[in-house]
Amino acid sequence: MRAIKREKNAPKELKKLNATLAKAVNNIDCVELVTAPSHASAVQPNYKSKFTGALGEDGTPTASGADGDVEGMQLDDKRTFNPRTMRDENGKYPVWMSQRKIKQQKTKRVAIAKGKARKQKQRR
Repeated sequence: MRAIKREKNAPKELKKLNATLAKAVNNIDCVELVTAPSHASAVQPNYKSKFTGALGEDGTPTASGADGDVEGMQLDDKRTFNPRTMRDENGKYPVWMSQRKIKQQKTKRVAIAKGKARKQKQRR
């Protein structure tokens, strides 16, 4: 609904903008008339990153030491999950798994553990 209104009111807003700029041109001779960018061509703000190091040939940041050699940090993002419990070796669930599903898995795991404990108790 807002998009339809925006399209409908765009000519009126452009007319008002041009009138305002025309008044400003009469007051100040240095102002140039510019057209407003559309939403499709609007430029997003360029946020500066916290990285202060050198940039490589392709524009990506590189880690360089004091002597200029480049050293890469080795990351092991490959975490293996147990297919039955869906947990990794640290007991964490995958990031793509929803909180509802995690809660269901936990309650299922606790119920199974309690059942095993009761069976052990009965056997004694």
